[in-house]
Amino acid sequence: MALALVIVIALLCSLAAYVLLMAAVTEVRRAKYFRERTRARYLAEAALVIAMEKLWGNPTYCGGTEFVDTDGNGLGETPVVVTASGSCAAGGSRRLQAKVLY
Repeated sequence: MALALVIVIALLCSLAAYVLLMAAVTEVRRAKYFRERTRARYLAEAALVIAMEKLWGNPTYCGGTEFVDTDGNGLGETPVVVTASGSCAAGGSRRLQAKVLY
């Protein structure tokens, strides 16, 4: 009787440990997903700001690949594709879009 009780308790403890391990792995995956998603959003926003500054200086700017410094020292630049739709003539209205590819 005692042996059966020990086996059942050991199985329950193993099951509980497995559930806790799977919960931890799931949280790590979820955190990585949101970290990558947030990084992509900030990169796109930074590229749009760079494109708006270029558009301010050059009214005929139609977009291109902008490089965003990701580590602050000028070495880790990430390319972000910025496209401008609409009239590329000076004074024409444009819509800027950014696409992060990494």
